[in-house]
Parts: sequence; structure tokens; C-alpha cells
Amino acid sequence: MTKFTETKISLHYSSDDPSNPLYHHQIDLEQLAPILSAVSKMFRDVNRISNDDDQDIKVRIGEGGVKKGSIELLFTILQSPEAISVLKALGITVTGGSISLGGVMEVIKKLKGRKIKAVIQGDNPDSITIQTVDGEELSCTQAQKRLITDKTFRKHLDQVFSEPFQSTNATKISFGVVDAKTDEEATFDIKLHESDALSTPDEIFETNVVKTNHTVNVKFRSVSVKDSEDWIVEFSQKEHKVEILDKAFLTKLQDEETGFNFGRLYKSDVEKTVTTKPGHGRAKTEYKIKKVYIS
Repeated sequence: MTKFTETKISLHYSSDDPSNPLYHHQIDLEQLAPILSAVSKMFRDVNRISNDDDQDIKVRIGEGGVKKGSIELLFTILQSPEAISVLKALGITVTGGSISLGGVMEVIKKLKGRKIKAVIQGDNPDSITIQTVDGEELSCTQAQKRLITDKTFRKHLDQVFSEPFQSTNATKISFGVVDAKTDEEATFDIKLHESDALSTPDEIFETNVVKTNHTVNVKFRSVSVKDSEDWIVEFSQKEHKVEILDKAFLTKLQDEETGFNFGRLYKSDVEKTVTTKPGHGRAKTEYKIKKVYIS
């Protein structure tokens, strides 16, 4: 029989309005059903993405409690001991009786429902910069990016932590983790004025722009010192049209003593940009040479 690790969590949907059923520990079934479904799907999404769908997960609902002015939902998450914990993957950490949000949850909170303009990979493949439509830059890892940019996961996260502010008129949503040893609960709250904190736009990307940097050996096929665009170069056994950003290199080409040779390979830093518009499957790929290493 498969052994699972158990994590007990809770969700509280609260209202300070006596006319709201939540205040009396009640909720309309049509409002509850989407939340229950979204909780299960949200954690299954995290498991699918973080564990490459190789590990089983079960999300079970338990008996809820009663807290003033709210309805409480209790869940047990069952995972294989070898699996990456879904809470860890989300960046939810319990320390000293309190919850801190890092990683995925921290970045999504900072996004505040804004679309992503670009995802930029630095020289370190695990160093990712997410650029918002208004220019703010947020850092994350490759694994975190997979969750942050996953439309299905973000939709279910919204249905658990943002949408209920409208559907149930809640004034506060609390998420708790129960300590397995002490049975004490640590929680974090999202209040009405923060209702967009974990929300999701209709489209995650305004335009999906993924930038990656590579150092490759380049062979120049056509050269024009008068224009930095539409150069033809060869690398990775293919010809590519590129733009030259290295002004120092362009200047050196005009010097006869530089000794530029079409037959040589030149180590170069190349930026690759892949642009995809939402709703379109076709991607546009562009290359820019940022630096050519020439003596």
C-alpha cells in the first residue's frame, strides 16, 4: 500500500456583514462548489507542473470548523514522500507559527493581476526575469516561472483566492496550514482591498516574449558596415538574419588592421527573442548579436 505524507490546510471565507450568510457560517452551494473544485484542481496543477505529473496526489475535504463570521473548509493533501511538496512549490513556508509567502506566490502577489510583457532568461538558465506590461521586473527561477505563466493554474488560483470576493461578497479570505505535531494553525489573510493580489488576467501575456542569451561561434555570411540590421550569419548549422548591437565591433570593421575574415568563426553573445501573440500559434524569432569577440 502506497504511503503518503499528509498536509492539512484550511480556507476561511469571512464577512463582517450580518446580512451575509458567511457571517452565520453558511454559504450557497452554487458558490461553494466552484471553490471546492478549484482547490483540488489548483493543487493538482502544482503537482503536475512541479513533479512532471510523475507523482500521485489526493486532495480530500474534511469536516469544517466554526469561526466567528466565516465558513471554514478543511482539506488534507496526500502526496508521495518522494514528491516535491505542493506548498513548497508554491513558496508557502510555515515558521514559528506564522506563514510566509515566497517564490511563486510572492511573484504572483507582486503582479497584482497584471499581464506579463516578457520573460527574459539570463546567462544563468535558472535566472528568470519577468517583465510586466508597465515595466516592473520580477525575478524567479525556471521552475517557478512554469507555474507563474501557466494559465490553467493561475485560473484556479484566482477562483480560490480572488473570485470569491465577488461571488460570496467575502471581506477576508484566510489560508491556513495545520502543524502535524501541535495541531496548531498558522494563517495568512487576504483582505478586500487586496482582492487583486492573486488575481489572473484573461490572458497571462500581453504578448508572449521570451528572451534568452547564448554564447555561440558565429560565421558571418554578409556584412554591411552602413547598417546594423539584416546581417546574415551562421551558427548552430543554420543561417540567421541578425541585428548587430555591438557598436565597437562595427567601428573595428572599418579599420583595415582589424583583420576581419569571413572564413573565421567568431565567439559572440547572441540574444534570441521569440514572440507569440495570444490566440496565435505562430511564433516570430529574432536574433541580436550583443558582442563579437574580435581582437
